[in-house]
Amino acid sequence: MKKHNQDAYVKALERRLAATEDENKWLKLKAEAFETAIQIAEKQFQIPILKKSAGPPVRHQTVNQLTRRYPLVGMEQLCGLFGLTPQAWYAATRRQEKLGFQATIVLTEVKRLRQQVAGLGTTKLYELMQDFLTSHQIKLGRDRLHNLLKVNGLLLTKKRSRIKTTDSDHDLEKYPNQVKELKPDRVGQLWVSDLSYIRVGIGFAYLSVIMDAYSRKIVGWSFHITLEAKGPVAALEMALKTRGQSDQSLIHHRTGGPVRSGCSVLFRGLCGSAAPSDDHH
Repeated sequence: MKKHNQDAYVKALERRLAATEDENKWLKLKAEAFETAIQIAEKQFQIPILKKSAGPPVRHQTVNQLTRRYPLVGMEQLCGLFGLTPQAWYAATRRQEKLGFQATIVLTEVKRLRQQVAGLGTTKLYELMQDFLTSHQIKLGRDRLHNLLKVNGLLLTKKRSRIKTTDSDHDLEKYPNQVKELKPDRVGQLWVSDLSYIRVGIGFAYLSVIMDAYSRKIVGWSFHITLEAKGPVAALEMALKTRGQSDQSLIHHRTGGPVRSGCSVLFRGLCGSAAPSDDHH
């Protein structure tokens, strides 16, 4: 009877051992699958995770979390998962604590400077902080400062300045569109004009252009520093001078807006009956 119990106990141990071996094989396969997936992610997205270049932000933080989840597992075993020694982990932890403290000091100084002068960008901040960084023995390059601001949501967003040159919602007289169905079949039948802005230094200047719709040739242009009628009128004067005397009908067409509609009386006076002017809205 005793021998029978011993045999049963041995068989039970053998079954548990076999189950343990199967579980170990599965865990090994699972670990290999995760490692392969990480290697693929590193290659595809160019983000180091398990490599040494990943540094403390990945490997050491992972060890930190594992120590809290598995307090009974030794540090040597946990660090060995990533090819680290406990000494290297402790040293990296101290470096991270130092870097975190320095980052807090730098961000506090950035906020103080921006309270004094709003809108300071990375380059200007870096220049103003040189004495501060030296006095606190902080080694910080411009690129690292940029990344620090980015991670903490302190990068300035550039707002593009745009100038509105067309506004059809005005009370000035609006002229009928005479070219909606017109397909020009000769030079000098239809002129199309437009107004655009060009950045000059910290401001803008305005380019008025008149183009022959048939030949696509620029027949008149003017570059002016304001949106006054002087610019478009000068472009039209150039175009008329280039055209010379002609008995053929001519339509001068332009997109609408208060500036351009304000020019209409001047345009019609310059063009006369030979070149009726219209504002298309």
